[in-house]
Amino acid sequence: MSESEIAAVEQQLGIRFPASYKEAVLACHGGSPLRGTFDVPDEEIGLITTGLGMLLTFNEDDAESVVDTHRVLADRLPASVIPFAIEGGSDYIAFDYRSGNEPAVVYWSHEKEAADAITRLARNFDEFTALLRDE
Repeated sequence: MSESEIAAVEQQLGIRFPASYKEAVLACHGGSPLRGTFDVPDEEIGLITTGLGMLLTFNEDDAESVVDTHRVLADRLPASVIPFAIEGGSDYIAFDYRSGNEPAVVYWSHEKEAADAITRLARNFDEFTALLRDE
């Protein structure tokens, strides 16, 4: 994992990742942070406790890369919502650039209809990492 790989993905997607996210990716070497448990608000259930399964990679040949995941989910996600991690199941944590260059962090549920599939978790990546805790 290198800064040049991250920059290439940014250029390909036409976005800039938050600096603190890039630092975390480089520190984790494409793995997962030590603290990874967080809660997702759900209108039907209340809070769902889940966790980061792994950060998506920047290797375009990897099926679980940022670019490939964005492409695979293109018919289900707005173009400006960029997945950056998979949680324990088949859902994703993503950056939401729909409101500008400073993306919010959102949770995308593969089981919900498009209008209800995206739940905002935090205003930015730093706020999201503050929500992460040990199991």
